[in-house]
Amino acid sequence: MRSANLLTRNLGILLLGAGLSALSAGACIGGDDAKAGAGCPDDLAFFEASVWKPILSQKCAVCHSEGGLASGSRMVLEPASADGYLEANFAAVKSVASIDVDGTSLLLLKPSGRHPDGHTGGTLVEFNGSDYEVLSTFVGRVTQGKGCDAPAASCATGAPGPRMLRRLSRSEYDATVRDLFGIVPVGHPYPKRLAERHHGAV
Repeated sequence: MRSANLLTRNLGILLLGAGLSALSAGACIGGDDAKAGAGCPDDLAFFEASVWKPILSQKCAVCHSEGGLASGSRMVLEPASADGYLEANFAAVKSVASIDVDGTSLLLLKPSGRHPDGHTGGTLVEFNGSDYEVLSTFVGRVTQGKGCDAPAASCATGAPGPRMLRRLSRSEYDATVRDLFGIVPVGHPYPKRLAERHHGAV
């Protein structure tokens, strides 16, 4: 009985080792499996430090959110207060990055104002500027497995610009009233025409 337990234990250790080896092989940069599935092992960390914090949360999240001017677009971002927001936003942005328009990712065309249909929010990222290069690196990582050696941005390498003051969106206003007073607003003191006057038409 003792030898049978020992054999079972050793077999379990061997199987675990084989499984870990297979996972390591699949995660190797440049391997066939990596190219087939694209992406890099640290894509989420790169997204958080280099894409979400300095670019998307500062320039895109206001409109590309539930209740925002771009809530009907293919990229709707969750607020940082939501559970699992980072993973959800990563998935949404990765999906947009995979959309190809005449050889260029939609994630690059829209914010740089180079999409044939334009961008409702205007030009937010300068073509070939530093933010554009970061987005380009992200696209290469998640769609082709390229640029995996690109380091994530560091908090010590410059701070993003100051957050601009703005009016609350409808959903943000409702959530604030609900959280502070425990009531759900009936009707809305912030009509669509007023929203468009301050933020531009959808």
